[in-house]
Amino acid sequence: MAYATLADLYARFGREEIDQVADTDGTGSADPVLVGRALDDAAAEIDAALVGRYQLPMVPVPPLLTRIACDLARESLYSDTLPDVAEARAKTARGLLRAIATGQLRLDGAAAAPTGGTGGQDTVEIVTGRRHSPFGG
Repeated sequence: MAYATLADLYARFGREEIDQVADTDGTGSADPVLVGRALDDAAAEIDAALVGRYQLPMVPVPPLLTRIACDLARESLYSDTLPDVAEARAKTARGLLRAIATGQLRLDGAAAAPTGGTGGQDTVEIVTGRRHSPFGG
């Protein structure tokens, strides 16, 4: 699930910049496939950081995650030389993700991941005492 859209990228960084870095066919417009891939990659990175802490996918998307997704996608769209400001924003975004993942920051309104109650899946039972062999002994 994407946490941001092409419209979010335009709103944050301007249509001119996004169209320039995501134009693959020389039309002067962003390639929706390329932008979609960058947004999907950003979402995957966010999900990987937050799995286990929050229920995923998050609906509605917290604004902070939209910001993080935009910064990560923007970094991905630059194929060659990444401007310092874009690199710094992506680094900050990853720092925010780490802080959210470790519990230093909380996403208001986001549901925490359920604990326990997995219906027996991934459950270990530890029993003490002597094991009785089914073979008599």
